[in-house]
Amino acid sequence: MAKTKDLISVYCVNDGKTYEVERGTDLFGLMKHTGIDSVIDAKTGVRLQVIAALVDNKLKELANHLMMFHQVEFIAYNHADGRRSYLRSLCFVLQKAIRELYPEKLLVIDHSLPSGLYCELHERTRMEDGRPRPYFLRDEELDRIKEKMQEIVAADLPFTKVKLHVDEATEVFRANGQDAKADLQGSIGAFYCNVYYLDGLADSFHGPLVPSTGCLKIFDITGIGDGFCLQPPTMNDFTKVMPMRRQSKIATTLKEYSDWCAIVGIENVATLNRKILSGKAVELIEKHTGFKKTQCYRFRRVYLEYGQHYLNGENSHRWEFSDTVLGILAQADAPQAALEEANSRKEAGEAVTAKIAREIAAAQKAQQEAEE
Repeated sequence: MAKTKDLISVYCVNDGKTYEVERGTDLFGLMKHTGIDSVIDAKTGVRLQVIAALVDNKLKELANHLMMFHQVEFIAYNHADGRRSYLRSLCFVLQKAIRELYPEKLLVIDHSLPSGLYCELHERTRMEDGRPRPYFLRDEELDRIKEKMQEIVAADLPFTKVKLHVDEATEVFRANGQDAKADLQGSIGAFYCNVYYLDGLADSFHGPLVPSTGCLKIFDITGIGDGFCLQPPTMNDFTKVMPMRRQSKIATTLKEYSDWCAIVGIENVATLNRKILSGKAVELIEKHTGFKKTQCYRFRRVYLEYGQHYLNGENSHRWEFSDTVLGILAQADAPQAALEEANSRKEAGEAVTAKIAREIAAAQKAQQEAEE
């Protein structure tokens, strides 16, 4: 007597149909059963490759197995979760390329930028103040990293996920020289964690990856600051990479934040967890408060220097002046040219320059108090 198949019902959002599949079928099998391997973008009409799926509105890899009735929606790069999966996977490819080209360096994917993710290579040794020692990449080295990533993409290597006990995962990460990753897993308090593999290289991520490196054909890397920017495709045109936008203020602020974390010993989430568990949270807050006070004093000094410039009649074209600033200039016996320039720009920038004037006055007062 033939064994009865254990079937489950799966509703597919993409075509609005319900399918009967065997229990344990993965999403790859469901794609084959439904014939859905791409998604049409509603805005552009472009057909995009399926790279992940929402199972009961939760993001899953296409290797995920279906064990009961589910609602499934296949997604591509035009979906926000699809873009996140793409970028996570691209970071894994970058990590593998760096491991092969610079095995003695540390890759740090630091923070996001308007054009992608800001990354740096660090030496194993640190500076005297605790900050990481960056390895400055030349243009030809950036080109070589990109070429290596393209080789990995062309090989169409699969991403595989394995669920491991935390102790076992910690051993895997330490064996790979990923001490920070190992410390993080040990500080979370979970019993198991998902470990992803790419051609023998292990790592963990905060979400699913795409099926294979062959899905990651569109990307670029551009040098910026002490490192480079990893640029994914644009949201509106999958065939083009995100254009490079050099926003120095944002980049400088985030870089300063990273350096400050390194100075106070907060290199990653694991070290932050250990500080809190050891009762040093108040100490961290006090250090941060001191740092902010130092920053404020430095800003006052900057305003004071700018104020001195137009007290001397220098670079006055850079500012909009109000009556308050005019008063400061007049009391300081500023050159007539500076007064005329200030007066001509008064109406255009009164609100902005009033703030500048207050800062200059505060800086002067703070300096006098400090000298006393």
